[in-house]
Parts: sequence; C-alpha cells; structure tokens
Amino acid sequence: RCGPLMLVELAARHQVEESAVILAWAQAWSALNLAPLFAALDAHALTIPTATSKQLDARTRVLQQAVTGGILSAAKDLKPASLAELEAIFGDTASVQALIPAQAGGEFEQARATVDAIAAMADFLFAALTIARPAGLSLPALLQTGVELRRSVGIDLLEQALMNLPAGDTQLALRNRALDALRRSQQQLLALALRSSGAVQTLTAKLQSKGERPGTIEQAVLEAWTLSEAAAAAAA
Repeated sequence: RCGPLMLVELAARHQVEESAVILAWAQAWSALNLAPLFAALDAHALTIPTATSKQLDARTRVLQQAVTGGILSAAKDLKPASLAELEAIFGDTASVQALIPAQAGGEFEQARATVDAIAAMADFLFAALTIARPAGLSLPALLQTGVELRRSVGIDLLEQALMNLPAGDTQLALRNRALDALRRSQQQLLALALRSSGAVQTLTAKLQSKGERPGTIEQAVLEAWTLSEAAAAAAA
C-alpha cells in the first residue's frame, strides 16, 4: 500500500543521493509512528470497495512522499533528540487527537483522515523541530499553534493544491519553488508568533483564508507567492 516513493524525483528535487531519500523515509516512518496507521488501513483492505482502495493507495503515496520530503527539507537542522520528541507525540493517542480531530465512522475513517492530515502538515511537522522554542513551551503546544496558524492563513489548502493539482512539465519547477516559499513562510510565521502574537493576528487578518482550495496550479502558485511576500515583510 505504500506505493513507489519516486526516489529519483525526490533525490533530484532535494539534491541528495537516493540512499538519503531512503534514510529520510525510514526516519519519517519511525518519528510519525506510521506502522499502526498502515496496519489499520490494511485490516480493512479486503472489505472496502475497489474504487476506495485505489483512491487510498494514491493518498498513501502522497503521504509517503510528503513525509520523506519533510525530512529532507529540514535535514540540515534536524537532531535525533527532536525526532525522538516527535515520535513520543505520535505514539500518544491523546497528543495525536489534539492535532488530528477524531472522525465519525470508526477505525478506517479515522485512519484515512489521518493519512490526509499528516500529508498536509508533513513539511510543517519537521520544520517546527528546527525552531527555537521559548522555555516552558512544549512541542505539542508549538505544533498546535502552528496547525491553527496554517489553517488561518490558508497554507494547508495551498499545499494541498500545489501537491495535487495537475501540473505540466513546464510548471513543475514553478510548483516546487512555490512549495519551498510556503515552507519558509510557515517557519517565519511560527517564529513570529512566538515573538509577537499581535503581529501574527494582524497578518492573519490581512491574509484570512477563504477556506477554498485554488482550482488551478497557476492560481495556487500566485497565492503562495502573495503569502510568502507578506510573511517575509512581517518577519523583517
């Protein structure tokens, strides 16, 4: 169910060897405690409709690529202790529920929602580990602040659009640069939130998300650059 990891694409995008991609995948799998999640999906594999199974396969491939890319994007600043801290969070049901709300419909629906939620916030989860936290601020509290911030300014929807909307060969480089810009923006906004909640409130009011995912890759790229410029100006 994991599907291909597109080693060549990830290695080229992050300018690393394919062996580094495999290592990043293993680190993400462990840090996010993905084994029980995939076990829950596999437990229902023979009872769900074929169409649902195919859709889920595609979504789990997106998850695998997203978490691997998240590790690779933050690799230079990640420390083993930080990954261990993240692993402790995702090994605790209550901590996970604070980040990923419970879904109606039982174990399978919860697992499917968790796949989408982790894929959407993968870059943020690992980037947050590289941000210096004030004394007394726990990692779960920082992640919760970041999740709310991502939703309020629409970073989550823009990421989904950029990762999932069809993009031609000439648009791939532009899409990747827009995703990189979003990663910088969320780090800038989260660091700003830790320094001045008032500044972030002003910015989020200005950039208030419409709650709608862009319909085209061009629109998503444009909105990502607009958000990036505003975040950079606020953090300056």
